[in-house]
Amino acid sequence: MNPKQEIDIEKLVTWALGDQGLGWTGRDSLSGMLDLGTRVDRSLQGSGLPPPSAAMADNEDAWAVHEAIHRLPVGAASLVVQYGRIGARPDWAPQGYGHVEQARNANGTLKWVYENPNNRRSRRWPVMDFEAYAFHCERVEHERATWTAWREALRLLAEALGDGRLAFHRVTGPLAPSEPWAGQAGPDPVPPEFTMAFRRAAANPAYDRPGIVG
Repeated sequence: MNPKQEIDIEKLVTWALGDQGLGWTGRDSLSGMLDLGTRVDRSLQGSGLPPPSAAMADNEDAWAVHEAIHRLPVGAASLVVQYGRIGARPDWAPQGYGHVEQARNANGTLKWVYENPNNRRSRRWPVMDFEAYAFHCERVEHERATWTAWREALRLLAEALGDGRLAFHRVTGPLAPSEPWAGQAGPDPVPPEFTMAFRRAAANPAYDRPGIVG
């Protein structure tokens, strides 16, 4: 008997869903991505794609991977399918948080606040664009949370396919790093009034009252 092929779980998923065609079966639920806050590719919904058939995959391990994915929690399964069938990874914002920048006027000039509003030669201070920076930071955190959830889904899948459960493959990994952003600088401090949490609380003041569950 030939020895089993050692393969990283991420590559195994891409092989099963992409090369073997089992990522386009119509059985994967995309609804779980809404719970995770990830973007749903609605072009795939209601596409009339055919159900899986024996002609689509010629390897029993591909079917084992397919079934194991659908035994995962729906959010985890959705992430594995979304990226696995196209051989991609979530974006983890490699550009990092960066730094808050000075706000600009509509004509592109920098915004300043003057000690004497009627005298442009008086002492001045820059107006920082905390709102735009807060939005950027929230997007970075969202993307990195998606990466973390996706990698954890692969880890769960590798665990489910271990212990000799595949006929031709031995699963390893995931090799994808848990925090590829490790070592990067964190975000600049943002005044609370510019954060999403503050805006949500302001829009839903009832949630802050005792005895009310948001």
